Amino acid sequence: MNLEDLEKLLDAIEELNELSEESALIVEGKKDELALRKLGITGRIYKLNGKPIFEFCEEICSKHESAILFLDNDKEGRKLAKKILSYFENKNMRVNKRISRKIMQMLYANEVEALYNIALKNFGEKFAYISEIKKK
Repeated sequence: MNLEDLEKLLDAIEELNELSEESALIVEGKKDELALRKLGITGRIYKLNGKPIFEFCEEICSKHESAILFLDNDKEGRKLAKKILSYFENKNMRVNKRISRKIMQMLYANEVEALYNIALKNFGEKFAYISEIKKK
């Protein structure tokens, strides 16, 4: 991967950060949250952590008008996404899956928790250095 790819990734991460200022950013668990924090995401992140879907979605709907789903691209992640989307559609809540898909595809990742390590592997110290500067 080259410098242009790194620039695109950093732009996508910046876009996610901006979107998460207003929208609920939803992940499956603590490791997913940690990976996004390492990428530089500063907004509020909601973790499913095995909570009942109905209760979790009710909480999100009571606090936000829109959500960003950032779930693993595996059987369990797709199953959770389907349930959450169904619930949010019934509540007329806007859901963004585009930005997470974009970042996952850029890094050829299936698991959110692996994103930071994959970025480091693909871009090396340039990524670590630039992402640290952007955090400040």
